[in-house]
Amino acid sequence: MDIGGFIVNGIGSDELKSHIQHRPQIVAPRRKVSFREVSGRSGAVPFDENAYENTTVSLTLVTYGSSEEEANYNRGKVFDAFNSGGYVPFIPYFDPDKIYMVHLESMVFVGSRVYGHNQPYEVTLTVKPYKYERLQEPMAFTSSATLLNPYYYPSKPLITLYGTGDSTLSVNGDQFVFKNIQGSLVIDSETENCYRMNGGQIINENKKMYTLDFPELKPETNIISWTGNITKIEIEPRWQSLI
Repeated sequence: MDIGGFIVNGIGSDELKSHIQHRPQIVAPRRKVSFREVSGRSGAVPFDENAYENTTVSLTLVTYGSSEEEANYNRGKVFDAFNSGGYVPFIPYFDPDKIYMVHLESMVFVGSRVYGHNQPYEVTLTVKPYKYERLQEPMAFTSSATLLNPYYYPSKPLITLYGTGDSTLSVNGDQFVFKNIQGSLVIDSETENCYRMNGGQIINENKKMYTLDFPELKPETNIISWTGNITKIEIEPRWQSLI
């Protein structure tokens, strides 16, 4: 990726006729720890939630146009790419191997004769603490497998079971029980949902999971196995990092 380039919500900066002018300051996520005074104790006692807060990133960008009309059109494309009711994936040139999940807080366009028809603008993004590894493909297995997590943090994978009937999935010795699988079953540990794809339609299958917790891939070595009439499993590991 060229210096100044980015991809937002699957759209490249070349298509948006924009680039990042300056490398922004990146702040490490703050751990959610509150301090409380306890009677009879000297100093506040930390209460750790084992979670992290969002961060904020401010970007200075420029949108190009050979005329005022073209610049205005490209400005609308940029806004539509960033604007969403939820998070959108963002890949910047200064961290091209990571996917940031961002939400648009504000976008301010600032006119200046120095830029001619080109339009500089300031974008403020709220960023989820964890960043996904970008270049990872789903892995398919027909027998037990060992996965190596390259980061210091656990990940919440997307696992698809292919087969029929009842099955027990084992992840590092933890057992996850599923009943009456009909062809396939997707287990999304991030959203904590089970479903089945029928063409382009999502069929809710949460009732087929008989375990409260969802699988998690810990740092370093993970051992995966299963019992039952399962012919294949696919795992999208979703390796993630805080920095």
